[in-house]
Amino acid sequence: MIKDAVKDAMIPVQKSVSDMEITLRTMTEHMASHDKKFDTVFNKMETIQANQRKNETETARCLKELAKLREDLVGQEDRSRRNNVRLGNLSPGVEGDDPLGYIQKMLPKWIPALSGRSPIEIDRAHRIYSTRSSKAPRVMIFRLLRYTDRQAILDGARKSRPTQTTLFPGLQHHDESTEAGV
Repeated sequence: MIKDAVKDAMIPVQKSVSDMEITLRTMTEHMASHDKKFDTVFNKMETIQANQRKNETETARCLKELAKLREDLVGQEDRSRRNNVRLGNLSPGVEGDDPLGYIQKMLPKWIPALSGRSPIEIDRAHRIYSTRSSKAPRVMIFRLLRYTDRQAILDGARKSRPTQTTLFPGLQHHDESTEAGV
């Protein structure tokens, strides 16, 4: 009788323990599933971080290479301008249809030191700053085939200094201290 009473009293406790075991087993399975998912996410995150470090290194290398290429480009542009000379204070249209011939004819007159030399070879010549008033003095730029000719022109212009025109190196940012009157 007591035994039966205890047995009857234990039935709800056993059912409750059985339900707890089922719940605990289900929670353990869910935890294992979440643990696998967490491991997968963690591995993916490690892969992403490794790729990011690699990309940062590659980006830094590319930026360094880009800076070098930009520097090389500026150097190339400067080298291409190295043989340029700018001629200022010219009357509008004085060169006519042949700016190259005009410069070759007038350089020995403006710079007497050039008259004894062999003819200076000019690659091309043209006017610049066409948006200004047509009556204002304008600038002409010409490219010489030899750097030594350019130097002879600039040196001769510094020595002779007539006030009719102005010659200076044809670089993009010309140095005012090297300007020479011709």
